[in-house]
Amino acid sequence: MDGILFEIYFDSNGIYRDERLKDYFISNLYSLQMKDTFAKSFNFIEKELLPFTSRNFFYLKFKNQPVQLDLIFDKKEQQDEPIYDLKDVMFEGSSVLKLDKSFWLADDNSVKYQPILKDNLLSKISQLSKIPKEFLTINSNFDHEFNLSSKINIPIGYIIKK
Repeated sequence: MDGILFEIYFDSNGIYRDERLKDYFISNLYSLQMKDTFAKSFNFIEKELLPFTSRNFFYLKFKNQPVQLDLIFDKKEQQDEPIYDLKDVMFEGSSVLKLDKSFWLADDNSVKYQPILKDNLLSKISQLSKIPKEFLTINSNFDHEFNLSSKINIPIGYIIKK
C-alpha cells in the first residue's frame, strides 16, 4: 500500500508530481483509509506530503472533515436564460482558482468556458480540486437561484489549489 500511495503523489525519483498527480481513483482510497490494516501506510504518506500541504488540498489530511469552498459566479442572460460563469473559488478567505500553466490552452487573457449543469457542479469541483465529493461542501453567491438544470460555465485550463 505504501508504494501505491507514494506513486499517486511522487514519481519514481521521489519528485512530487504537483499538477500531474495520478489521482483518477483517489476517492476510492477513502474506504481503505478507514481500515486499521492500512493505518501505517496512510500515516506514511501523510508525513511525506507535509512539505506540500500549503500548495494542494489532500483529502488524506482532512480525514472526515469536509472542506468548504465558496464559489463566486457572475450571472448573464443568454436568450432569456440565466447562465452563471464561475469567476473565483475561495477557501478560508483566499482565492484558490488558479490558471494551470501546464494546460496547453492556458491563457490569462482569454478565458474559455466548459458548460455544465448545476447537477454536475459538485463532481466538477471535486475533479478540479482533487477533493473527493464526500469531503467537499460548496456554497455560492447564487445558491438561492440555482436548480439542478441551471447552466454553469467553468473556466477551462484552471485548477483549484492552495
